[in-house]
Amino acid sequence: MTGKLLARLLGFLIVLAMLAPILGIAWLTIAPPEISDSANDGLMSFLMTTVLPYQFGQTLGLMLGVAVVTLLAGVPAAWFVTFIDFPGRRHLQWLLLLPLAMPTYIAAYVFAEFLDKAGPFYQLWVSIFGNHAWYPSLNSLGGAIFTLSAVLYPYVYMSARTGFINQSAELMQAGRVLGASQWMSFRQIAIPLSRPMIIVGVALALMECLNDIGAVEHLGVKTLTVGVYETWLSRGSLEGAARIAMLLLALMALLLLVERYLRAGGIEQKSKHNLAPILHKPTPLMQGVILIISSLPFLIGFVLPVVLLIIFSLGRFENADGLFSAATRSIVLASATAIIVVGIGLFLAFLTRINTPGWLNKSIQTASLGYAIPGTVLGLGVLIVLSQFDNFSSQLLNLSFLPILSGSLFALIFAYSLRFLSISFGTFEAELSRIPKTTDMAASTLGARTFQLLRLVHLPMLRPALITASVLIFVDTMKELPATLILRPFNFETLATQVYNYASVGQIEDAALPALIIVGVGIIPVFVATRKLHKL
Repeated sequence: MTGKLLARLLGFLIVLAMLAPILGIAWLTIAPPEISDSANDGLMSFLMTTVLPYQFGQTLGLMLGVAVVTLLAGVPAAWFVTFIDFPGRRHLQWLLLLPLAMPTYIAAYVFAEFLDKAGPFYQLWVSIFGNHAWYPSLNSLGGAIFTLSAVLYPYVYMSARTGFINQSAELMQAGRVLGASQWMSFRQIAIPLSRPMIIVGVALALMECLNDIGAVEHLGVKTLTVGVYETWLSRGSLEGAARIAMLLLALMALLLLVERYLRAGGIEQKSKHNLAPILHKPTPLMQGVILIISSLPFLIGFVLPVVLLIIFSLGRFENADGLFSAATRSIVLASATAIIVVGIGLFLAFLTRINTPGWLNKSIQTASLGYAIPGTVLGLGVLIVLSQFDNFSSQLLNLSFLPILSGSLFALIFAYSLRFLSISFGTFEAELSRIPKTTDMAASTLGARTFQLLRLVHLPMLRPALITASVLIFVDTMKELPATLILRPFNFETLATQVYNYASVGQIEDAALPALIIVGVGIIPVFVATRKLHKL
């Protein structure tokens, strides 16, 4: 068997394994139940007629609210730091990205504790406005929209700023020469030209919104993601959870289709000369107003939660039971996932380069869309597939059911690999596209075979991408909560699940230390993103 044929066979098996959980959910949804009873039929009827419509409405409302608020927070901030000269502009360019380090569930726990009526903020509010005055409550759809938007707006900010820098600089200068005001330039030039990039940012924010379970569950908002989790673990219906998961998958697919349609209708104007934007310097009073407006998202989404976490953690160092073991498990899991996913992503990206058949290339592209699928859905799909394997193995050995794979760390790493494969695959695919095909031809002429080409030629040239992908996957694995909640072995705690468990019983102070560790690790990819923005 030639090296190229072996590579294609391995690629096909990897793709099949990556698609198996989604196929498992689809099979469980459409297959008739093995045992039909009145209790199960009644539960399914209740889910389809009562639970699903409400959760679907809550999910759509949350997505719409997050889309609007992240646009209002991210686009103006990107405009100000790109085209307006005001004090602190250079620092805000990267400070506005820091909320990316704050997981949505940690932000929800901290904000809810801060606004609790037993806290000092409520006492201050009452002393100013009186006992009967309106008081903001996070335990609502509006509170969830605020909380998620506070930490997800950087996706829109980063995409909008990239669009402003790459596409709008030259025409913005032409508009200024023709007498266009700042508002007219923003509305009629910058936004239409940067619309494709802005839409990408909104789509990324909404994907994270659909993936969230810790924040919305804590704030009492019943989304489809929460529905999958509760239907399986609380109601004990794997079939019902699969049906909700399929609806969630359909919603995610619709989101991707809408995103591509809207981007296709946008205007793309690539800058040929990469001219730096001309900065407009307003009056000192207006500079102060812009500084305040631009700083608010960063202060609310990062500074306030971090300060509160530090305050909550004071005096908790001696009571940090299980912190070291949870941190060790998180690091081991994240390291193993990073090694595996980087290896798979590198191999699949290389496979798409060596004249692979079109059907296999499309299959690889489909299998690498795991980041667009909520972790709860992936966790459920992995559970279905591995449970079937364990059941088959137990029957083959004439034993009672043993969760050999479904109850092990293999299930967790499998789900992490599915979710974060798109990071490594996309990184290596982009870097490999920069390597001329003539390099491969020259190596082949000198006798390099398929795997030698990858190991001796491409791999040394991909070391920066290797480091970047490893760091990003490591950090994302450390923060991942939904899939971990479903698939973790009994009594197995990571930093994310430890924070979740403490918060679920109201012990936010005890959750502060592991939360600070997660946030500290999460700052690393923010610096990676900052470096990329500085190169634009």
